[in-house]
Amino acid sequence: MSDYDQQKIPNEGVGVGYPQKPSPLQSSNHAKKYYTHRNPVKTLCTVLLTLLILAGLLVLIGYLVYRPNEPNFSLAGAAIYELNVTTPPYLSTIMQFTVLARNPNRRVRLDYDQLSALVYYKSQPITPPMMQPPLVQLYRTTIIAAVQNRFLKSCTGQLL
Repeated sequence: MSDYDQQKIPNEGVGVGYPQKPSPLQSSNHAKKYYTHRNPVKTLCTVLLTLLILAGLLVLIGYLVYRPNEPNFSLAGAAIYELNVTTPPYLSTIMQFTVLARNPNRRVRLDYDQLSALVYYKSQPITPPMMQPPLVQLYRTTIIAAVQNRFLKSCTGQLL
């Protein structure tokens, strides 16, 4: 035998010429080295992606539970009282409108903090804005609101 073949003989238990397999203790040592040298940027990105996915799931679950719908508004009636034309050319009147507001939601209540009513004709306001009181509309309800607006207008086109 040559000198090279004699060097391979001590490793006969594993296989001729091959080094022995590492023991399980050595492989766990390798795992410790892997986790201690992990890239912090990669870890941060993984955590942020996980949080983003969880937040998206919470938003989806909230939407599926509440299923919000837009409220429906319709004009039920309109009336004009005391239409007067006086000199110099002024126009004064009292207008009353009846509005139906329907909340179709099962679990969402609507709070109207600021409501104002005004009348437009051909994209021009013909009444000044009238502030209305705040309104709370509960689940699946319909509210009938009567809005009365008094105005005095010059026939030259200016609100007084």
